[in-house]
Amino acid sequence: MADTTVKKKKKKKGKKKWIILVVLLLIVAAIFVVPRVMLQKNGIGMSIYTGDLYEITSRDVADTISATGLIESDEDTTKKVYSTLSYKIDTISVSLGDKVNAGDMLCTYETETLDRAIREKELSMTTSQKATALNLSSAKLNYDTYRAGLNDGTNATLKSAQSAYDSALEKYEDAKEDYEEYLAKKDSAEIIALNSAKRAMDNAKEQYDDFKKELDNGTNADLITARRTLNTARDNYETYRDDFESEDASYLVSADNAVDKAYDAYQDAQKKLKKLQDELDDLEDELREEMAKPEKSESGSTEGSADGTVTTEKADTQDQDKIDRLDAEITEVSAQIYALEESLDDLYDAYVTADDTRAKTYASAEATLKNYKATYENAKTAYETTKKKLEDTLDNYEEALISATENYTSAKEKVDDQIEAYESALSSAERNLSDAENSLTNAKINTENQLESYRIAYENAKNSTNTELADYQLANLYEDLGKTTVTAPIAGTVTAVYANEGETATGVMFVIEDTDNLVITSTVKAYDLDRVSEGMPVKIKTDATGSDVFYGVIESISPTATKDATGSVLSTNDAEFETVVRVTDKSDRLRIGVSARIEYVIEEAKDATAVPESAILTDTEGSYVLIASEDAEGNILLTRTAVEIGVSDGIYTVVSGLDAGARIADNAKNYAMLIGQPLAVSNVDTNASDDMFAAMMQMRSNMMGG
Repeated sequence: MADTTVKKKKKKKGKKKWIILVVLLLIVAAIFVVPRVMLQKNGIGMSIYTGDLYEITSRDVADTISATGLIESDEDTTKKVYSTLSYKIDTISVSLGDKVNAGDMLCTYETETLDRAIREKELSMTTSQKATALNLSSAKLNYDTYRAGLNDGTNATLKSAQSAYDSALEKYEDAKEDYEEYLAKKDSAEIIALNSAKRAMDNAKEQYDDFKKELDNGTNADLITARRTLNTARDNYETYRDDFESEDASYLVSADNAVDKAYDAYQDAQKKLKKLQDELDDLEDELREEMAKPEKSESGSTEGSADGTVTTEKADTQDQDKIDRLDAEITEVSAQIYALEESLDDLYDAYVTADDTRAKTYASAEATLKNYKATYENAKTAYETTKKKLEDTLDNYEEALISATENYTSAKEKVDDQIEAYESALSSAERNLSDAENSLTNAKINTENQLESYRIAYENAKNSTNTELADYQLANLYEDLGKTTVTAPIAGTVTAVYANEGETATGVMFVIEDTDNLVITSTVKAYDLDRVSEGMPVKIKTDATGSDVFYGVIESISPTATKDATGSVLSTNDAEFETVVRVTDKSDRLRIGVSARIEYVIEEAKDATAVPESAILTDTEGSYVLIASEDAEGNILLTRTAVEIGVSDGIYTVVSGLDAGARIADNAKNYAMLIGQPLAVSNVDTNASDDMFAAMMQMRSNMMGG
């Protein structure tokens, strides 16, 4: 019975899983699959998610290594003030965070007990013993205090002299380095400007000299061409003009001869026609005369003969043969006149044609002469223009030479002034260093002399007193009395106060640190060692300063991995190396003891063109992105565009070869197969649908397995 109940529970449990699975799948289909099917049904199955259209912008990108560390004061500027007396603290003059100078009072001890002990000891001693003990105490206090000041470096005179010397030495070394670097650096901005100005001046002078030489020698190609063209045009014009104006110009003489010949032929024809006409007139007159004569009979006539016949005398009668001859001649002459009249028109036409040809020949010759003259005038103008242009070019070269010379002179003066400034700074730093060195030497001598003087006074005081216990005890009491006022050994900020008024101090009472010289102790992993180096910039953030960024540099990297108290490396699998970061930004917002988040800046690009890393694809041909452009129908077309990869911060990567403002496809791997195809812009991320659907299938598999 129990087994049956368990089986029913398992069956219900399995059925419940199936119901949950079905419901989830329906939800997924409704949210992701159905919209995708609808998109495909509406012809926008190939689309790009609007959230994947990324507009290229400029931004700061940095490749960094993250670490954490603690803000501390530099060890060289930190001093701990220890208790030296077993008396109670009377007053404390400073509080946590107060700024103090060297010699400022920190606290005082209660002196009532000490005064009482001194008084009791004095009452038990003679006046001479008191004076001797007081003198011994004073001499010992002076000697011990001065010697302690020399040993721990707090002697004001020596410290001031040493500080002045160190400062002068640093300034001298900086000035020397600046001067030597300026002389050695051939690629510095000033030297580059000077060399560039020198080259520009030399080039300008060479251009001017060469061009002037061409003009002076007449070897300039443009001028030679213009002069040759001018000479040719002038020769052509003058030759043609002289020929035109001469009386024996062949083309004009030929035209004139043709006219004269045609005219003479026409005149001769006219004369011949007149002669024929005169001849015709004569023949006609003669014919008329012949025709006017009576006809002649063959036998004659008779008048009153014996047989009745009348005989007349032979008179002038018509000569038929002559008439026929005259008629024939008239016909012949008339024919000649007719033929001559016919030819006379042709001769006149030939004359007119020849005259027209002559006029045209003269007109053509005049036009040719005019063209030659115009060509000559144009060539002369072109020559003058070319000459003026070349002279202007020479003037421009001269102006360029003057300007280049002035630039070179200015650049040289700038470099000379800079060198002079560096030399002056170096010379001044040398003098200051020498003075500081002399002052330090004198201070050392003076302090040694003063210490020796205190030692001698102390020895004399010891020699002048007796060795009784009372004397020694009184001297020690006086020495303690001189130590009841505690002063600051250095200038800085009070960062710890352990002393309490009314209590006996033990150990460290105060800590004084220079908060203007801060360092951060951190670490770097072994696998990042080859990426970091001393002098590398560091970005600094703290919880107290929010998103504000401060800067520093790596001052040192430990040569060995971090070890524990036994000298063993803390982690052999992931060794760390200690780094010291010098904070270069001065800010009172950075507090000692605060945890800092730092980033070692391996490489950084400011205001650079950058795209999401997910927008970059890489194959055998190199790296590329998909540029998104819009066609006439409003569809998106993706085009492969090669890029060169720069610095990356893991999210964005600097690229070259793209313009800010252009759009690209983010999550490019999802669109790599759609290059060149028209894509619609969709508000539904179908790729996310695929991922979600795959996740749901995995859930189903897990549930089935469950």
